[in-house]
Amino acid sequence: MAPYGDPDPYNATNMVIDWYFPGSSKTLKERWVDAVAGGEECVWIIQYGGSTHVKSGTWWFSDAAGNMASRFETEFDTCCFSSDDGLYGGGTGVMNGDESQVPGDFFGHGNFNSG
Repeated sequence: MAPYGDPDPYNATNMVIDWYFPGSSKTLKERWVDAVAGGEECVWIIQYGGSTHVKSGTWWFSDAAGNMASRFETEFDTCCFSSDDGLYGGGTGVMNGDESQVPGDFFGHGNFNSG
């Protein structure tokens, strides 16, 4: 993420998150479907503010996101990638956008459950 438009990953205001999923390779569609269905184990290496942070946990995006497979099967733009909430980022433990409590060490962006 480059909040001020500078694409330099070493700029202290930018955040670079590398995602590492153990196990077999998957397509983007498979990764999202599996994340919503039961979570995907992940290690995140996060560069932000001049520091590197390593976090591990389970990325769910949102367990209430709905049928993710159908989101990848349309050739047209549609509204609402997620039926309810969602997040893209990492931290320690479970990263689920349908939770109302933001993990204390979360890096990324998301729409956490608002009620």
